[in-house]
Amino acid sequence: MEFYKVDWKDIEGICFALANRIEDDSYQPTYIVAILRGGMVPATILGDFLNIRRFYFIDIKFYRKIGETESVPRIVKSDLDEEIKDSNVLLVDDIADSGRTLKVALEHVYTFKPKSVRVLTLFKKSRSIITPDYFHEVIDKWVVFPWEIRETISEIRDRKILKKLNFDDCYLNKYLSY
Repeated sequence: MEFYKVDWKDIEGICFALANRIEDDSYQPTYIVAILRGGMVPATILGDFLNIRRFYFIDIKFYRKIGETESVPRIVKSDLDEEIKDSNVLLVDDIADSGRTLKVALEHVYTFKPKSVRVLTLFKKSRSIITPDYFHEVIDKWVVFPWEIRETISEIRDRKILKKLNFDDCYLNKYLSY
């Protein structure tokens, strides 16, 4: 498996560029719905750039670990309610991998009858069954995000690979000891 690591500065720049695209499209979301966990950080950054302070979340479990999924994505918890009815919604996740999580999330959001829903992910894989309305780039590597350092190190466990990904020794020494 090939990996691609992004850092906080990358995330900030990608979110800024995507927020500009949304504004260029004249799309004005009233609410942001973050898919947990991966969509939470980009949703927060986008909320700042777009001046949106109304958030909801959908917690969907699908991935067990790197490259390994459950048979189907399932919603564990959601705080969505009727308030989003007839509103513009921006659904945010970090990546459109298979697209199956996004599909489940979209179906759930639509049960609350929003006026419109647009999907934003930072990255999209070519195999995704969902093409987000907004995404930074298509990438077919496993993307390593800065909010999953311990998880990544603990799962990969190969110091050579982790060093190639520029993980700092302090992280490697701490999280490879578990």
